[in-house]
Amino acid sequence: MITRWAGLVVGVFALISVRMFQGNLFYDPLIEFFHSEFQGQPIPDFNFTKYTIHLTLRYGLNVLISLGMIAWFFRNRKHVQLSAVVFGAVGILLLSTLTLLLNDSGSTDHMALFYTRRMLMHPMLLFVLFPALYFQDLKAK
Repeated sequence: MITRWAGLVVGVFALISVRMFQGNLFYDPLIEFFHSEFQGQPIPDFNFTKYTIHLTLRYGLNVLISLGMIAWFFRNRKHVQLSAVVFGAVGILLLSTLTLLLNDSGSTDHMALFYTRRMLMHPMLLFVLFPALYFQDLKAK
């Protein structure tokens, strides 16, 4: 059981590392925009294709680390498969939503864009899936 928790600690440090080195690893022209008073302001010009690729890579890296944590802790192939499907479906939905929000050039209400981007950048879904899988295991025992 100790090795399972140690694997989680390693996974958490990996996720923290992605966050710490985000500036060096990923193109994110909207970070400064969202750190300012962005409500009512137009979205700055940026390379949409490059941004989308980098955001997808970051989401993918977080998903791989998250799936590794789930696989290491639960050692249950079905949990990993279910989590991969959920991460994939949510990723497609969020990237589609982000694309629509970024192409809505007339809007100056950017809160939906802010939170959609945040869901893609941070492994929040892991914090929903992990407890659900844990309690499912407890219930099955």
